[in-house]
Amino acid sequence: MHRFFFPWSLSILLFLFAIPTFLEKIDANNEYQADYQVVYDLRRFRETQAVEVRFHIRVINLRSDFFVNKFIISLPSRFYIDQIRVFDDTGEVNYQIITNGDITKIEMPFLKPRTGKNSINNLYLNFVQKNLFKINGQIWEVVLPVLERKEGENYLVEVVLPENSEKKISLSKPKPTLISGREIVWENPKTKMIYAVFGDFQIYQAQLTYHLKNQEVFPVTKEIALPPETPFQKIYLESLEPPKAVFVDDDGNYLARYTLKPLESRKITFRGHVRVFSRPRQEMVEINRKRLAYQKKYLLRAQKYWSLKNEDLDRVKTLRTIPEIYSFVVDTLRYNYQKLNQQNPRLGAERVLDNPSYAVCLEFTDLFVSIAREKGFFARQISGYGFSFDPKLQPISLKSDILHAWPEYYDELKQMWIPVDPTWENTSGIDYFSSFDLNHIVFTIHGRSNDSPIPAGMYKVDDSKDIIITTSNTLPQEKKILRVRATRFVKESRQDNKFSYVLRVRNEGNVFLINQPLRIESQRLGSDQQKKFILELLAPFQEKELKLSFYYSQKAGYGKDSLKIFFNDQKIHEEMVDVRSSIVSPLRLGTIFSFSIGVVFLIVRKFFLK
Repeated sequence: MHRFFFPWSLSILLFLFAIPTFLEKIDANNEYQADYQVVYDLRRFRETQAVEVRFHIRVINLRSDFFVNKFIISLPSRFYIDQIRVFDDTGEVNYQIITNGDITKIEMPFLKPRTGKNSINNLYLNFVQKNLFKINGQIWEVVLPVLERKEGENYLVEVVLPENSEKKISLSKPKPTLISGREIVWENPKTKMIYAVFGDFQIYQAQLTYHLKNQEVFPVTKEIALPPETPFQKIYLESLEPPKAVFVDDDGNYLARYTLKPLESRKITFRGHVRVFSRPRQEMVEINRKRLAYQKKYLLRAQKYWSLKNEDLDRVKTLRTIPEIYSFVVDTLRYNYQKLNQQNPRLGAERVLDNPSYAVCLEFTDLFVSIAREKGFFARQISGYGFSFDPKLQPISLKSDILHAWPEYYDELKQMWIPVDPTWENTSGIDYFSSFDLNHIVFTIHGRSNDSPIPAGMYKVDDSKDIIITTSNTLPQEKKILRVRATRFVKESRQDNKFSYVLRVRNEGNVFLINQPLRIESQRLGSDQQKKFILELLAPFQEKELKLSFYYSQKAGYGKDSLKIFFNDQKIHEEMVDVRSSIVSPLRLGTIFSFSIGVVFLIVRKFFLK
C-alpha cells in the first residue's frame, strides 16, 4: 500500500505571513480554531478502484485583529491524487501544487476571507485517490492518516461504502464512533492513524521450502515445523512429501519428521492455504484451554533471551498489568531499520534494555515475554510471516527470508491466548493491543523454548528463496478423510462386560480434524446403546491410537458380533469380533456351577468318606 509514516500535515498562512505548521510548535494557538470533516466515498470504488476524498475545513477567527487567508495541505508525494478542486464560500479557488522531495503541498488561498472575531471561513478540497484502499485477497484494507490538531478542535472522519456492499468492517483501530448502514464514522480519534479492515477473513496461498541435510555417515531423523492450527488460523494442506511421523507438541506446533540416509540432502516443500480469521474459532480456544493445564509447568520460566538483570527489575517494578507492560515495551524501545541490512544477532531482553535503539521485532517480543513472565503472566513468542503493506510502517526483520515475531499473553478472564504486536505499534502508531489484524501468519509457537522449533524460512541453503506467500481469492475445499490402520478387540474387566475396541487411525485429509465424532454400531448393541466418541485433534498425516470402550449386556448374548465405525456420516471400517470367551450366559453359568459342585462332592466322598 502506501507509506503513511508521518501524518498528513496542515500548514496555515496567517495574517502578517506567519506560517506555523502542525509538525512544529504553533505560536498562534489562540488566534483561530479549525474543525475538520473528511469523507472517503467508496461508492464508485468497484468500477474505478478510486476513492473520492472530500475535505471540509471550517476556520473560526478568535480575534478581531487576526485572520487566516491561506491553507497548505502537505501529503506524501507517493499519494496518487487526481481531479483536484478547491472551493471557499465565494467560489472556486485557484490552488497551487508544490512538490519538494517526498512531500506534495496543495496551497489554497481564500478568495475573500472574512475578518473579525468569531467570523467563519470554509474551505472545501475534493480529489480522487486511487491508491488509498487496498484490495488484498478477501479483504479491503486501509490506513487513514489523522490530522494533528490543537486541543478543542473537532475532527470527524467518515467512510461511505458502495451500495449493496457485502464487505463489512471487521477490524478497526480505533473503534468507530458510529456504524450506520454503509456509513462508518470516527469522531475526534486520538491516534495518529485509523486502520480498518473490511471482510471477516483472509486467505493466503503458501509455498514453504525446507532444506534438510544429513552430514553423518549413518541415518538421522530431521524435524520441520509446518504452519500450525490456531484459534485465528486454519490450514488447508495441498501437497507435502509424506513424512515418517507427524505430531503436535505441547505448544501446538505442527511437526513432521523425515529420515535421511547417510550424507543425504533433501528438499521438502509444503504447499497449502492459510485462512486467517478476525475472530477466534471457539473449537481451537477450547483445545488451548485444555493444553494450558500442562503448559503452566513452563510458561513462567526465564530463559536465555527471556530474563532480566537485577537493575532491570527495578526499572519494571511499577508495572502491574499487561497493558502497562505492553506500553512500556512500545515506549522504551526504538526500531532500528539499519539493523535489517546488517548481521542481526538476537539481543534478548537484558541486552536490548542496555541498547534500546537497537531493537527489531525479536527484541520487542523478548522484552514483553520476559517482563510478563517476571510479573506472573503466561506469555510466549510467535514466529511467522507478516504480510506487510508498508515495510516502513510494518517492518519484518528476521534475517532469513521475510519473517516476523510477536508475543501472545494468556488472558485469564477470556481464557484464551491474545496476540499483540508492540513492534508494529511502535513503527506505525496503530493500536496492536486492543485488536489484531489479518496479516499475521503463524509458523511456530515458542512457549517451552525461546528458540525452537525453528520456523519455516530458517532451513536455508545459501540465499535460497524459501517463503512464497500471496493472497488468494479462492476458498479451498475442505477434505475430511480418516483411515483405520489397525484394530484390537479386548476385554477390559473380568468382573463386568466392559470391552475396548482400539483403533489406529490416520488423517489422510487436507485439514486438521477437531472435535470430530466417531460412531460405533453393533448388532448386539441396541439403538439406545450406540456409542459416540470424540476425536479431539488430528493433524494431516498424523496417526493416533483411539480406545473406544463400551459394555455388552447379558441380554445381548454371546458369540460373533459385527462392529462398524462411522466418521463424517460414512462407514470407514467394519469388523467381526468374537465375544464368546468373554460373555458368559446365565444358562452356561448355571451349568458350570452345577458341574463344580459335583466335582467337589466326588472329591470329598473319595478322601473323607472311606
